[in-house]
Amino acid sequence: SMPVSMQSNDDDGPAEIEIRFAAPKGLSSGWDLIGIFALSAVLIVLLQILTARYAIRQRTAPGIGNNSKQDRSDLHLQRRIQHAATGLVFVAISHIIPPFPAALMLLVADAALFALHRARLRSEAAQDIYMKLFGALLRPHERTSLPGAFYFVLGTAASLAFPIKVARLSVLCLSLGDPVAAVVGTTIGGPKLVMDKSFSGTSVCLAVCFVLGFGVMGFNATESLIAALCATLAELFSSGIGIDDNLLIPITTSVGLHFYPVVIGT
Repeated sequence: SMPVSMQSNDDDGPAEIEIRFAAPKGLSSGWDLIGIFALSAVLIVLLQILTARYAIRQRTAPGIGNNSKQDRSDLHLQRRIQHAATGLVFVAISHIIPPFPAALMLLVADAALFALHRARLRSEAAQDIYMKLFGALLRPHERTSLPGAFYFVLGTAASLAFPIKVARLSVLCLSLGDPVAAVVGTTIGGPKLVMDKSFSGTSVCLAVCFVLGFGVMGFNATESLIAALCATLAELFSSGIGIDDNLLIPITTSVGLHFYPVVIGT
């Protein structure tokens, strides 16, 4: 919670605005919240490093790595698992850290990611270290541009501007609906819709996001369908409009779910 109080020393003087957020039960101060966030950030980074190291070992192991198509498939799956795990960690943190300080911490973390990106572009040594740690998880264009993690964190922070239940569903759609769509789309394939996205992957994304809203988060059927449609359309058209889906999915889902009553006049 974040109670806000306004006080004035006299009738003519300016009001003093005091903003306080209360730590959840069991946490004594804001330092506890920062410690929990820092520990979670370390765990996420370690997860990424371990996933990247595993991918490298798989690629260089004897008898493995001769099938480039299989290598790419395995790497995509590892990326999707890491993607889902990161989102689930963020959702878990939201039950401990209130939205306002959580959003600030995420923005600070994103600023650090941006600074690291700029440093590796200017320093070959920094780029070498970065590639050794995370290179196996990067898509080709991410070797010289901001990684998807930057937009994932930014999209999660933006979703926290909305009610926490809406934000959680938005992040769940990003962390689970998006990777499931990609896995199904690449393994099953089938007819293509737009931007080389498959009908099978898009349909599964819609179904997964609906289940997350209706069965997991407790939204009603209409709200769950709105959220699922927003997430799926964002995933479908993100590459076409040039916005990373890690940013577009949570923002579109949050906006659509929060404001749809205004649009339909209820």
